[in-house]
Amino acid sequence: MSTAARIMVVEDEIILGEYVTALLSDLGYEVLPLATSGEQAVEQALGMKPDLILMDIVLQGRMNGIEAAERITAEAPTPIIYLTAHAAEDGLARIKRTETYGFVTKPFQERELIAAVEIALYKSRIGRSLRDRERRYRQLLDHAPIGILLVDQKGRIEEINTRLARILGVDDPESVQGSDLFLLLDRLPADTVGPVRDCLETGRAGVHETTLTGPGGQVTYLRCHFQPMKDDKGERAGVQILVQDVSDEKQLEAQLKHVQKLEAMGTLAGGVAHDFNNILAAITGYAELAQLLSPMGTPVRENLAEVLKASARARDLVRQILAFSRRGEQKRAPIQIEPVVKEGIRFLRASLPATIDIRPEVAEGDDVVLADPTQIHQVLMNLGANAAQAMGDNGRLWVRLSALDVMNPMDLGVPDLNPGRYLRLSVQDTGPGIPTEIRDRIFEPFFTTKGE
Repeated sequence: MSTAARIMVVEDEIILGEYVTALLSDLGYEVLPLATSGEQAVEQALGMKPDLILMDIVLQGRMNGIEAAERITAEAPTPIIYLTAHAAEDGLARIKRTETYGFVTKPFQERELIAAVEIALYKSRIGRSLRDRERRYRQLLDHAPIGILLVDQKGRIEEINTRLARILGVDDPESVQGSDLFLLLDRLPADTVGPVRDCLETGRAGVHETTLTGPGGQVTYLRCHFQPMKDDKGERAGVQILVQDVSDEKQLEAQLKHVQKLEAMGTLAGGVAHDFNNILAAITGYAELAQLLSPMGTPVRENLAEVLKASARARDLVRQILAFSRRGEQKRAPIQIEPVVKEGIRFLRASLPATIDIRPEVAEGDDVVLADPTQIHQVLMNLGANAAQAMGDNGRLWVRLSALDVMNPMDLGVPDLNPGRYLRLSVQDTGPGIPTEIRDRIFEPFFTTKGE
């Protein structure tokens, strides 16, 4: 018995009501003032929030006990014990809609009333505890950062949380509860069905990775954990499926592999460039000596001049390879990029076919960036040459340089960029674009789509 319980008695027979009130007070309960009508019971219950109500069914006035209980439980679920002179009332169906915790038939013995009150309070505490647990369970389920799906042994959905419903494109999670899981799996790739069936049939836990393609073509990488559920007898009762979005993890893995590949290729390229540089030094040195010994105006001297020009271009190539391998010194300095871009556009006009319409959009200004002008020039030339090759004999090429204030780098798809003011150099053409299947490889060293 809980001495802190607050009990309200609703009885229009004053003598009986005062007797019940005194009895409960002697037992240590906190008894609220006696209510003698349905209207008074509603007002008092909603204001004082009792833990239990002893309600006479037949009351004087316009509202009987059942109507009063309906009004009270609609606002605040409260356990009710009905006091009645008849074991079966005409309003039994309406009584069931209220928080009915028992009946006590008048006249009653004290022990009958006490037992009914203690049982009702115990059931109320258990029910309140279960409701609190259900509420916490529901909050945990809906706020979990991973998708959760509970399936019974027949493959029917028992629970699906908000996160998984969002992943699968289900607007209302409750709309699929009780439905066949395998009807829902049509939203996932076919390779997911097998692991689910295997866990249901054998009870073996497992992990399966798959991909989900959204309406816009975006790919989501999913990792599904299958764990059998058991009932209180230890028998298989279904499957618990945890679905984790690992798209960020897969992206980081791909970036790590790319970095490792670049490091390996850089090490190889640096070693090759170092050896080639030694050979080139010998070629250049002997060519210069031979040129000094050759008479002016002779074909030999002119041929040696061409050898030295080729050697100079090879030396620049070695510097680029060493820069790629991070062994060479990258000379970055504060420069105004606008003149470099304009010079690059002039070179493009001279090197590309006249049928390619080059349209520069270079903003005037004195913005300064930290860069290597030779590399900027090389980037612009490479992009222009690739664009011309993609367009063929005719097309239009835009070269743009503009200032950009970056507030949220995520809006540009570059999360590693710091907010601030930038200059954006872009090249756009009227070619067919880069195919999706090779888009992730365009920054790989030595990757090309050109023929042998």
